[in-house]
Amino acid sequence: MVKKSIFLHLKKRLKLFCIINVFFMIPFSSFGANSISWNSEEDLFSVQYENATVKDILDYIEKHSKYIFIYSENVKKNLNNKVSISVSNKKIDAVLNELFSKTGLNYKMSGRQITISVPEQAPAIKQVRGFKIVGNVTDEKGEPLIGVSIFMKKDSTVNAITDMNGAYSIAVPDKYAELSFRYIGFVPKDEKVNNRRVLNVIMVEDVGQLDEVVVVAYGAQKKESVVGSITTVEPAKLNVSTSRSLSNNLAGTVTGVIGVQRSGEPGYDNSSFWIRGISTFQDVGKDPLVLVDGIERSLNNIDVEEIESFSVLKDAAASAVYGVRGANGVILINTKRGHVGKPRVVVKSEFAFTQPIKLPSYIGAAD
Repeated sequence: MVKKSIFLHLKKRLKLFCIINVFFMIPFSSFGANSISWNSEEDLFSVQYENATVKDILDYIEKHSKYIFIYSENVKKNLNNKVSISVSNKKIDAVLNELFSKTGLNYKMSGRQITISVPEQAPAIKQVRGFKIVGNVTDEKGEPLIGVSIFMKKDSTVNAITDMNGAYSIAVPDKYAELSFRYIGFVPKDEKVNNRRVLNVIMVEDVGQLDEVVVVAYGAQKKESVVGSITTVEPAKLNVSTSRSLSNNLAGTVTGVIGVQRSGEPGYDNSSFWIRGISTFQDVGKDPLVLVDGIERSLNNIDVEEIESFSVLKDAAASAVYGVRGANGVILINTKRGHVGKPRVVVKSEFAFTQPIKLPSYIGAAD
């Protein structure tokens, strides 16, 4: 009887011990499976999580570390995805790379702040099945044009470009579509397919777009329009004097231009001139830069009758276009071009004589 009582007593104690053991093992096993630790000195993370949401993991990291997560409303739905992650002694970027590799999210770090975003999807290129067209795009000389933009007028998502040989291939919905061809420096051209499988196009140069341009920070402009102060002189105003030297005629015609005639000897009476003074300190290169049809020439070797346009760039901003040579100003001259028509001869005759205004009084030997 005593043995049976002892046995029942031990049985009750064993049962109680098992219940207590199970009670303590459940939470510890749970914490052992899902845990995050952060070494603040070395900034290392150890993450052990199974079947947990991304948001729960980020909230725990944010609460127990120095990092802050920022995301928009469209990211929240992706944070509810459940993941499993196991990393040990890793930097925050390695932890996030492992975490987001299973969600498709992106992140960007800026100090303590981490911005989470959804990757932008590139616009899908519309695939059109129907009428396929091939061809070549050339200029007037038969040279292939590389990189010509080709698209359907009613739907620009249907597009193509020419390759190294000027060839292209494009599929349009039907045989009545209209294609548009665009290329820098050439006149845009539109072509109707009209049931043609092969469509070769010849593009014509746009002369108005082929003027000399210069690229600036806010676009492309003509060189003249880049500088701040420009004066345009009509060629007729440069021909009011009987002097054969253009530098002598320029003096007094343009504001800011100073001309000095150092000699009156015929053939050697050219004037020295400056635009708003001298901006360089070297002995050479103090004169303004003179460009005739884009080529540097002397101003005195040009006939006034040959000039079609005459522009003076005054301020030092011209050096931004023409370099240090433009620091003393720039004179741009365009000469006349030939025209189609009947020959025309213009004869102009002028004469002049010079005489001293006052003769010096000479001292003789007796004086």
